[in-house]
Amino acid sequence: MSVPGTFKNRPPVPRKVSPLIPGREGEWARATELGFLAGGALAVECYVMGDCSVIVALEPAGGSHRWHLSIAHPARYPSWDEIKTAVYAIPTLGGIFMAQILSPVEDEGDWVNAHDNCFHLYEIRDPAFHKED
Repeated sequence: MSVPGTFKNRPPVPRKVSPLIPGREGEWARATELGFLAGGALAVECYVMGDCSVIVALEPAGGSHRWHLSIAHPARYPSWDEIKTAVYAIPTLGGIFMAQILSPVEDEGDWVNAHDNCFHLYEIRDPAFHKED
């Protein structure tokens, strides 16, 4: 899939990591998959994109399920180029709108990262963002 727009630094294409592959990536992916599934996710996919790790999960949200993408880098925040490449290049997310959501201050505890350099994007279904037929 092509990633639209311009790039300052084009990141590599995300590479799906199987939780069953032995080694560090497999261990990380398996632990991640089990954690998300224990939280009610219907599906979990793990990717490596250069130094970034990307997790995509179909999670419970308001009586249905929506996609959630987490992207992290070990030493810095993921760049815009890395974020948009993850969203556009992962086939599972094709055709959906995603947004980074900041909660009201009083709900901040529900949105705390376990990883210092991680951003979360969530599927949104706001009709204002969809083209009318």
